[in-house]
Amino acid sequence: MENNGIGDQNSRTRNRGVRASRIKLEKALAESDLEKKTQVALANRIADLEDLEAAPKDLVSKVFRELPVDPQTLERIARALGVEARSLYLSEEPDLTPPLERIPPPPVPRETAPAWFRPVALWPTLLMFTVIVIAVLAVRNLSTNNDLVCRTNEFFNPLRTSSGQLGVVIARFANDPKNRAQEALTSEFLNDPKLNRYVSILQTCDRPSLSGPGDISARLEKIREDGRKKLTGTGAHILIWGQNDGERLQVRFISPNEGISPVSLDIGGRPTQLSEAQLAIPLDPTRPGDTMPDIKKIALELMTPAGEDLKHLRQEAVQSYQTSMEWLRASILGDRNVKRTIDPQTDPQLWALINGQLCYKQRLLGDYDADLTQYREAEKSCRDALSVRDRKQFPRDWASLKINLASTLIRQHLYADSPEKSRDFLRLAEHAMTEAAEVLNQKAMPQLWALQKRNMGVVYMRLGELTEGDEAEYNFDRGLESMRDALTVLNPEFQPVDWALTQQNMCLSLYRKGYNKGREGIPLVHLAGEHCREALRWLDPEKTGLTWAMVQNNLAVSLAILSQLEEDPARLASAIDEFLKAQTVYTRDRFPANWAEVEINLGELNCNLAVLRKDPSRLEKAISHSEQALEVLMGKKLGRYQHYLEGLLKTYKACQQEDISKCNCTPE
Repeated sequence: MENNGIGDQNSRTRNRGVRASRIKLEKALAESDLEKKTQVALANRIADLEDLEAAPKDLVSKVFRELPVDPQTLERIARALGVEARSLYLSEEPDLTPPLERIPPPPVPRETAPAWFRPVALWPTLLMFTVIVIAVLAVRNLSTNNDLVCRTNEFFNPLRTSSGQLGVVIARFANDPKNRAQEALTSEFLNDPKLNRYVSILQTCDRPSLSGPGDISARLEKIREDGRKKLTGTGAHILIWGQNDGERLQVRFISPNEGISPVSLDIGGRPTQLSEAQLAIPLDPTRPGDTMPDIKKIALELMTPAGEDLKHLRQEAVQSYQTSMEWLRASILGDRNVKRTIDPQTDPQLWALINGQLCYKQRLLGDYDADLTQYREAEKSCRDALSVRDRKQFPRDWASLKINLASTLIRQHLYADSPEKSRDFLRLAEHAMTEAAEVLNQKAMPQLWALQKRNMGVVYMRLGELTEGDEAEYNFDRGLESMRDALTVLNPEFQPVDWALTQQNMCLSLYRKGYNKGREGIPLVHLAGEHCREALRWLDPEKTGLTWAMVQNNLAVSLAILSQLEEDPARLASAIDEFLKAQTVYTRDRFPANWAEVEINLGELNCNLAVLRKDPSRLEKAISHSEQALEVLMGKKLGRYQHYLEGLLKTYKACQQEDISKCNCTPE
């Protein structure tokens, strides 16, 4: 039969395979989102995508040497690079001419074919052979860390937290095909005598990864959503995941909390606002003792177990650890070193990722150290990330960076040396937040939309404090409107802390607006108190103690303002009681700076009470509170409050020497 040579040609093509262009491969590799533009990194990506035991380095090398391979191999390479396979072929179109209709070979004559080779008898033999091969492979894989086998085992043997214990799920880390990170963390938790009696450790086969095309923030949100489902299914209280950066691990956390607000944690004796979604603690596998205590402490702090027994268990475990911010300083130093090695033109993805991390970490350290320099560095890192993160291509990442940039500017306004400069910083923050709002969709991105609205409310609230008359009124009203908008997408049943913090910000805006109006503002201050009480309704002093204390302190401030406007000594005494409640959390030994701030307020209230009741003995209490606060402030070198407090003390002592009715408790 004549076939014009076409069948022979197609046969040779199949034997020869297809070849990729080295130039096209190098170009695709340079434009990919891989952190390192190497063949090894590409092989590791393939291993992650396909759940392979080992990275196919030889296969990648063969393709880059332009040797013939089967089309499926090229598809695997293309998928890891995020491109179409066709774009990598050595020629525009691969030589894969469809074969002619296949002509079956002549049948084997029945009289000459042995019985075992006859088709009817062949299938049982082949089936048995296949079963044997699968069994051998399964036995072989069971002794390895193959993700497919692991997932099968997890499906038939679901993970569950042991009764009466705190559940810790430890995932497999990205860029760690041998799962050394998971094994190391599991060992650290199980072999710690201070911790192992409290926790149930569950190893999951899941391997979350931030790598890939598109918005990083969208991938992170999906990872966190899947992680919360895992916690619900296993009854666990925290999930630990992360990635292997080569020299160190980046350890991250997922708790059941669905909120957008930072959580207040005790770090080195200071209340510290940490964003769970952005928190990553570096861990050097060769020196785990440097940051492992911080990882354990923060994992425990982020847990919110239900039931009094588990709450007590968590509290016992937390007390076994002390933590500091040294891990954060080391993390910033490591990120800076990585940043110096990156060319933003050839690797914009990694440049944006590192700078986005630095923006958050430097801002967090600025909060902890009250250091303006860190805020300025955070601002620069945010702007560096924005320089390569395009608004059109990556709208979610771009909006997140704009919101983070605004947060650094809001903090810098507190350090400005004049009201004019403070307002300039707030106007810049307003502009960044307005730009973010232009790309945020309430239905598609409700959490980020609510965060922008609440932060915008803070900007207007601060502008209200720094302006007067109608302008101040206008700013307070805009702030209240923005925060009300945020409440429309928040559900206190699922986001109690977000709800409470937004209510608290409304409380602050209302009592400050009311104070500016004098006696006419009394109804606004009453309304402020209602918002603070609504916030407290959703906060548990045991689970969210630091946030609860902050809101409690602001409730006391609103009562103090109300007592001054109404000239009501009884209400002033109630405000003192509310301040003392805040000090049940803000104790002198654990949170000395916050304790001292409450002491300053108590000093002022006692002075005002002395004037209203014409009771000079109250001045001695005012002096006592203030001197104790001054002792702490001098020891902590918190100069921002020290000068103000010294002026208060001078005023109180002067009041002791004159007619109490002429005393003005506010220093000149």
